[in-house]
Amino acid sequence: MAQYSFIEKRLARLIESNPKIKKTAKFLYQRVQYALHRKKNFTYKTHPEVKLENPYEHFGLKPSSASLFFGYYDRKPWNPLQTRLAYHRLNEASEWEIVAIDREKQQEVTAETTTAFNFQQGSMTCWLDEDRLLYNNFAAGKLVARQFNVKSEQVEATYSMPLQTLHPGENTFLSINFKNLTRLNPEYGYEGESMNLHPFLPREEDGIWKVNMATQKTELLITIKQLIEHKFRPEMEGAEHKVNHVMYSPSGKQFIFMHRWIGKQGRYTRLYAAAADGSSLRLLLDDRMVSHCCWYNDDEIIAWARTEARGDHYYWLNTNTSDASILGEGVLDQFGDGHPSISPDQNWLVTDTYPDKSRIRHLFLYNLNSGKLVEAGQFFAPWAFDLSKRADLHPRWSPDGKYISIDSSHEGLRKSYILDVSSLIGKK
Repeated sequence: MAQYSFIEKRLARLIESNPKIKKTAKFLYQRVQYALHRKKNFTYKTHPEVKLENPYEHFGLKPSSASLFFGYYDRKPWNPLQTRLAYHRLNEASEWEIVAIDREKQQEVTAETTTAFNFQQGSMTCWLDEDRLLYNNFAAGKLVARQFNVKSEQVEATYSMPLQTLHPGENTFLSINFKNLTRLNPEYGYEGESMNLHPFLPREEDGIWKVNMATQKTELLITIKQLIEHKFRPEMEGAEHKVNHVMYSPSGKQFIFMHRWIGKQGRYTRLYAAAADGSSLRLLLDDRMVSHCCWYNDDEIIAWARTEARGDHYYWLNTNTSDASILGEGVLDQFGDGHPSISPDQNWLVTDTYPDKSRIRHLFLYNLNSGKLVEAGQFFAPWAFDLSKRADLHPRWSPDGKYISIDSSHEGLRKSYILDVSSLIGKK
């Protein structure tokens, strides 16, 4: 496996205070390394005990040749009973449609096209229950969340703010200013004008909102101004600020999120936790770099992050005490940052990698009890799907823990796949 060495990663860290230099150096270095390490004619390979399927094939339908994409790793394409799959599908007019594949009816239902779309998170599509989808779109000049009933094939509701994360038990969701993201990081924002959100909202009016789906009441829980003033750092001076990656805990009693700012010394990230009502704000990590996180249980998360004392690792972190321990030291951390998710039985962690020197993304399963690491698959990443158009694997567990959903571009198109890992993890 042509992974990047400790020295190479260290050099990248040394120039991270200058994003433009880092971006150019990374662009050139990756292409030189690919020329040296390229695996000719390689597209993908899975573990002998893993079956790779097209989502339509997974439900017994004829496989589709269309570009198909789900989105981020913090939600699932399956509904809770695994009778339907939700995706973004590229139609003949080059528009992204929200579609649901129905296993029982053996057909596909189209909700609507959406222009609130990016290649990292799609339209934040998720299931409300067995029949209803929630996703982002533009409607009447506003950036909003839309509710679609697959059974009745009707849009049932439009909410005044876009979706970021859905509460697992209550009829509420949290929202952020996607137009500020569009300005500062287009990879996670949406193009298009919006009357209800602005890229330059005052900091005391921008942050994390709670939306009550029953009453349509919207409440600003945490402001960017509040985050800047909370244990202020000199690197914040004159910087641009945003919040992103808000995730409810399994019961919804609390949520985590990232506060990021970009200033003269580059990008900084803090990880916070807060109670569901926005109170009890806790700063969990504050050593410049925090990346992808997932919940293990209601009080613990796993995060790829940096601490000055121990460096860059996957950390097992308590959100109440901030106690942290390294997860899979010398095993998981040798592959760098990824998108982690915990299996429903809490025995396995799935994560992926960014492209190595051969432009191959790796998919790993790590047993949290034994420390066993298994490679489930390797997937080529074409240069056409790079930077803001990249197709990260973003692995996600099925509700029964037998399957993993990924997005990939190894066939030369952006597509979604399902891997049957039941034999590999002893759940056949």
